[in-house]
Amino acid sequence: MVILNSVVYYSSEDEKYICHSYECDQIGVGTTNKEAIDDCASNLEFLLKKADEDKSLCVLRTAPEKIQDKFTEVLLNSKKYHAYETSLSIGKLHTYLVEEAND
Repeated sequence: MVILNSVVYYSSEDEKYICHSYECDQIGVGTTNKEAIDDCASNLEFLLKKADEDKSLCVLRTAPEKIQDKFTEVLLNSKKYHAYETSLSIGKLHTYLVEEAND
């Protein structure tokens, strides 16, 4: 089983929730945090399916530094967060929602 991680936050610029996977650099967008997580999980499933069909596709690609910093902020600096778990065909997606509604 594979565990992938993501962080979901509200983007005031986009006026949407953004869910960004840490290990695969995939995103999901939604008007609610749940929609963004589900969209991200769907995009990850699509990527994994395509990578299974075409072995030349790169699946593991670390998220940009801005997202890495947000992830580190949430987990290491003891910011309050809510954790969600979503099932994927290869394992689980763990998502951390930052309570603050800002970038």
